[in-house]
Amino acid sequence: MSENLEQLVLDGYIILTKNGKIERVKAPDFGSVTIKYANGKATLIEEVKQTK
Repeated sequence: MSENLEQLVLDGYIILTKNGKIERVKAPDFGSVTIKYANGKATLIEEVKQTK
């Protein structure tokens, strides 16, 4: 499984746990990803995509 996770990261994904589940978020070509935490746990994933 670690090879799959490594490949996802190499493909531009952000891997994290949220609500006890492993989540993946694709990093945008242009924009930002903000991860907000409460008590050391991810609670919100905010994606902003921009076009050029």
